[in-house]
Amino acid sequence: MKPLVIFTFLLLSCVPGTAQIQGRVVDENREPLPGAHLLLLPDSLHCISKADGRFEFWGLPDGKYRIEFRFLGYQSQQQKIELHNGTSPFLRLQVVPAPQTLETLVVSEEHAKQEETLQADHLDLDFFEENVRGTFAKSIEKLPGISAINVGVGIAKPVIRGLSANRIIVNHQGIKQEGQQWGSDHGLEIDPFDVERVEIIKGPGALQYGSDGLGGVINIQPGKLLPKHSIDGSVLGVYKSNNAHWGGSARLGINWNDVFLIARYSHQNFADYRVPTETFTYNSFTLPILDERLKNTAGREANFTLAGGISRTSSITRLLIIR
Repeated sequence: MKPLVIFTFLLLSCVPGTAQIQGRVVDENREPLPGAHLLLLPDSLHCISKADGRFEFWGLPDGKYRIEFRFLGYQSQQQKIELHNGTSPFLRLQVVPAPQTLETLVVSEEHAKQEETLQADHLDLDFFEENVRGTFAKSIEKLPGISAINVGVGIAKPVIRGLSANRIIVNHQGIKQEGQQWGSDHGLEIDPFDVERVEIIKGPGALQYGSDGLGGVINIQPGKLLPKHSIDGSVLGVYKSNNAHWGGSARLGINWNDVFLIARYSHQNFADYRVPTETFTYNSFTLPILDERLKNTAGREANFTLAGGISRTSSITRLLIIR
């Protein structure tokens, strides 16, 4: 019987995997740290620390090992250990918090991308040459969502989506026009022949110009500069038979060695409107119409504009005179 017991003891002592590694994980205050992940290499054994911070690896053969510690909010650690003759060491891992530093957050805005989100219409000189109506407000009336309130021929104010007066902003080459904000007989004081580029902003994007832009914004921008060492001129005309409306505009521009000068003169003359009726109602009063002519709708308009300045690669200096 004794030889059998001795043989069994020798057999168990020769079987590998009898060693173990035990330990405890604590934080910077030496308090137990439960839920920490521990990885034993090269065997890739994994365990999680218990509520008291203890952990253990069983049945390990003799050899060299490396324990890796990982826990969210704490610095990762590694510790090497060597097992021989079935030893069972006890490790104490004290970990420290890892500083969490956020990277710098930069908020930037690109005007080009912003313009893509705006509901804007851009008009050029070709549009106004094809849509000369006597007033600027009537010339842009063909655009969707835009109309005009007009009294006679020479007085008109723009309407954007049903809003006008002090609910829309009209900027003429950077100068805010406020003459159209009062009664219906107050219109824009802008030469319709002297408009080459216009930006019309509709929708919420117009509020970036202020609360007056609730309905929209009309930006009348300066015309394009002439090429260097060039002279350019144009003549435009308009005629309407209903009220014998005739008008025209002449423009002459020169650019000599980046010094430019542009002059324009416009003139319009129109008689009373002809209407096919003998009476009309105004403020609850019925008034007669003599000779089928609507009185006080005739007028005459003259405008003179002179622009001069110097154009450079990085800047443009411009002086504008309007009469």
